[in-house]
Amino acid sequence: MPSAPQYPGMTRPFATEPPIWRIARAPNVLSQVGDLTADSLRQAVKILTDTHGAILANPHHEPQISFDLHARARVAAVLIGFMPDAQGQLQLLLTERQAGLRFAGHIAFPGGHRDAEDDSPTTTALREAQEEVGLRAEQANIIGVLPAYFSHAGHCITAVLAELAPDTVLSINTDEVARVVHVQSAEIFNPQAYRLRVRARKPYRANFHWQSGDLRIGGPTVSLLIHLFDALNPPA
Repeated sequence: MPSAPQYPGMTRPFATEPPIWRIARAPNVLSQVGDLTADSLRQAVKILTDTHGAILANPHHEPQISFDLHARARVAAVLIGFMPDAQGQLQLLLTERQAGLRFAGHIAFPGGHRDAEDDSPTTTALREAQEEVGLRAEQANIIGVLPAYFSHAGHCITAVLAELAPDTVLSINTDEVARVVHVQSAEIFNPQAYRLRVRARKPYRANFHWQSGDLRIGGPTVSLLIHLFDALNPPA
């Protein structure tokens, strides 16, 4: 694997190499993540909290988010939901954002901004998931809550991990969601699916995205996946 690109003004948020570079060299990563369980996800939450504290680092190489943007970021939460398939293997629940919305066509977790009456990120994530895909709160077994992640779009995002009931039937809100996408855990955590795109003009950036066929995941969604993947495969 080549060295990560370096450009003037870029941050290097990790003390060592970014986790996705390390992950790509792991020889047994697929067999490990193929056995994904609620317990392994719970342990990943603990690792991320112990490692990062209250805020997840930016896994991309791009200009640092300003303190001003941190201060005025809108608070949001997303649900990272894993649902067992017919064979009992966990698959990730994602949505495609409806045309006409901001970030139309993007593949993302169910989620959105905090409402005034929301008392926690979990409340926000579950409320948004019900609004977008008809998920009822009792169908989600909450595993844990990740540290906050700040995006360049001005959001402070908290991800809530949950295992969804196998008999969950979803009903999408077509005003917000174009379709529901299920991706097997072994596929979403396949290191070969993570690609690097370098923009060699100012402001310089090098961003990872996930790609499988026509399905592409970028932005904060892939950032959270990179952190989760890294925590599921800690360095020996």
